[in-house]
Amino acid sequence: RSLEADICVLLDTRLNATAGEYHAAAIKYFLPGSAVSLHSTTRHSAKAAGGARIQTMGGAMYILAPRCAHRLAHSQADRSNLGVAGYITLRFPDATYHISHGYVPPPASSTDGPATLNQRLKTYLAAHASHISPQQYVLKQLTSWITAARSRGAHIITGGDFNMDPTTSRGISLKQWAQDLALLNVFDPRTTDTAPKTHLLGGIPHSRIDHIYAD
Repeated sequence: RSLEADICVLLDTRLNATAGEYHAAAIKYFLPGSAVSLHSTTRHSAKAAGGARIQTMGGAMYILAPRCAHRLAHSQADRSNLGVAGYITLRFPDATYHISHGYVPPPASSTDGPATLNQRLKTYLAAHASHISPQQYVLKQLTSWITAARSRGAHIITGGDFNMDPTTSRGISLKQWAQDLALLNVFDPRTTDTAPKTHLLGGIPHSRIDHIYAD
């Protein structure tokens, strides 16, 4: 049995609400009957040397094919206004699916500028008196949503750019997170020998930092 739903999730779209609406309209024009759920990011006020606007980071977009567009029941993004986590709910006659995304920032660096996700999330968390890291924030948000969706009997699919390889020491926290939620990495080397290495160094596949999990 398979789920007859075509869904494309784009991460780090770097689209604010205005730009996102423009692209969503174009997608729906070229794919009649499709649906688009925007989880927009926001622009940073700082500018680079010379006055150039610093590139916005974050944001996500869910594109649903016509045959499942009418199954979209709910859509929600995290409250950071950076689109680093979010989900949609699809309701079918015999099942409900919770499909979520996460964009976990890479480890903080001394060269991080004010527009990086690490710095912007740190600012957001500090403003809400939270002492967790940006990385913990994304995983904690996903955990909350997944736990709630499971309590309603929904099937879980979650994926994203986690910037961690669970087969390495730095990825232990991601591995533990998935185990705690009883989620299976669909590209787990124990179940497939074709797990893609999505992190390239000098054009050479180096590690796996993008993942899809399901229950």
